[in-house]
Amino acid sequence: MTPLLSFLLTLIKHYDYNNIINVIIIDNPQYKSVSDCMCFLKKNSEIFYLSENLHKFGADIGRVMYLPTLDPNNPTKELIEFFNHLHLESIELLDQQMKGFKAFYQSFVACPVDEQKYLAFEFILDLHSSSDAAFLVEVRLTKNIDQVNFNRDNELTGFDGDWGATTSLWVFAESMEGAMQQGILLGRKNLIKINEKDCV
Repeated sequence: MTPLLSFLLTLIKHYDYNNIINVIIIDNPQYKSVSDCMCFLKKNSEIFYLSENLHKFGADIGRVMYLPTLDPNNPTKELIEFFNHLHLESIELLDQQMKGFKAFYQSFVACPVDEQKYLAFEFILDLHSSSDAAFLVEVRLTKNIDQVNFNRDNELTGFDGDWGATTSLWVFAESMEGAMQQGILLGRKNLIKINEKDCV
């Protein structure tokens, strides 16, 4: 399986708003099958390039929430679980992207469970009124790294390892391309950090 196909299948499995393949086919009647859609994606060289680099640096896309469709009157189970399972690094990242996120998160986890939907209501309203982001995206970083690779110019080129274990970071993004770009940066940062630890 190619990295591009793996990336597409990951999106189909976790995307919370629509089945990507169905959306492409419905919106583009000229595509009659999954293989036709793959040809469409291959023609989008930017997405192909981003996907290749995402995986090269040990990152992948996990769950995705499409923010414009979140209903403040009916917060999803996924959104509630998102808040209840955030790690510190994700909280810091999201706070950099959305002013006040960390303070809101602290209020959310401190409140009784039966009041969480009211805070989620406020969060969604705030997103809809002030955020430029269209997506809330989970970036998965591999933890099973045997070796970090560099070229002769000491430029990071990738890693040797597998995807048996991962860690998750969440980011806001205006587009999926933007989410992939953030994933590449986070993947590179993760590999450099691991390499520095191994060198100590």
